[in-house]
Amino acid sequence: MLRPDLKLKYELHYNSTNATGARFSGFEKTSFKLIYFPSQKPLNDTWTVKSALGLEWYLFLVTCWISRPLVGTKHSMGTLE
Repeated sequence: MLRPDLKLKYELHYNSTNATGARFSGFEKTSFKLIYFPSQKPLNDTWTVKSALGLEWYLFLVTCWISRPLVGTKHSMGTLE
């Protein structure tokens, strides 16, 4: 948490496959999520209501390699050579 009412989450996705006949391995995408909690109100001793606003940003690190035919081509980090 950056502050008690502001949270930052991040993910990094790695992929390694041979599904298309050519070896592919590398980082696929990363995402950052910024979540802000503007209010928190207790309902009783056990339950609390919390509101949240969020922003999510994706960064794709390789080209989409599934949509392209790769038969008879070299393949390196999602790009055709």
